[in-house]
Amino acid sequence: MEGSWSRLETRINGPVLPFEEISTPRTLAQLHSYVDVGERVQLQGGLYRVGEIPWLHNPAYTRTDLGLTWRVREGVDLSLWGQNLFDAGHPEASGALVPRTLYAQVSFQLGR
Repeated sequence: MEGSWSRLETRINGPVLPFEEISTPRTLAQLHSYVDVGERVQLQGGLYRVGEIPWLHNPAYTRTDLGLTWRVREGVDLSLWGQNLFDAGHPEASGALVPRTLYAQVSFQLGR
């Protein structure tokens, strides 16, 4: 398990637009966990907390991701992932809306 927390104070010197210093979240936190369920199966989880951005009217949000990876054989992994599982979507600092996402992934490592 690993985690981090940070507080961001943005200060830009020079010719900038007024919103550039106040358009980022001030607090960010994350917690990650990796658990071997068996010899070939790993469960990964992530919890992210992002502070509000008042200037953009973006509220603080919590994002939860969960993934399950199965090592089929050496060099071949199959994964199922869910991102932003407990929220239909949230706005990012860029203005993009990040939706709940589910996907499958196949990874190959050649030369094994």
